[in-house]
Amino acid sequence: MGPIRIMLAESFDRVLPSLFSDVSERFHTPVKTTVFCVAVGALQMLLWRYIPSLDIFAIAAPLGQAGPILVTCIAGIVFPFRAKTRDIYNSSPGSKSKIAGIPAITIAGIIGVFFLSTVIYYWWTVPALGLASPQSLSYVFGVYVVLAVYYFLAKEYRRRQGIDIGLAFKQLPPE
Repeated sequence: MGPIRIMLAESFDRVLPSLFSDVSERFHTPVKTTVFCVAVGALQMLLWRYIPSLDIFAIAAPLGQAGPILVTCIAGIVFPFRAKTRDIYNSSPGSKSKIAGIPAITIAGIIGVFFLSTVIYYWWTVPALGLASPQSLSYVFGVYVVLAVYYFLAKEYRRRQGIDIGLAFKQLPPE
């Protein structure tokens, strides 16, 4: 579900081709994106099944996902207090959820940062978990580099079409 949602959002932001933002009239879901993700997942499982040395990449994948989730938790901590986002927070139904006068989103963010930081620490320092190896760390950082390069290439491609995809990230919520 995560990759489907992310690809749908990236397509709306014009980072990915519009094919990935196509929502089926019949099923009211992004069928093409779902089929794509299932096909890629099936291919990964086949590769891992028949090439056992690739299992290190399967183990490393959660570490790659933990970074963005950690950043999201940090954003949740500060969201109610930043001048740029305070009005958005105050107009949301979630602004009424407080524990001892502290916004619930801030408390949830603090808990998330604590647990994710703990998990990331152990992933990086305990070799038995399979992530504290040069291969798995190279994989995680390699994926980040490849995706960053893709983003900047897509941004340049869209700029040449007269579209500034950076504008989608300057306003909360994007319009």
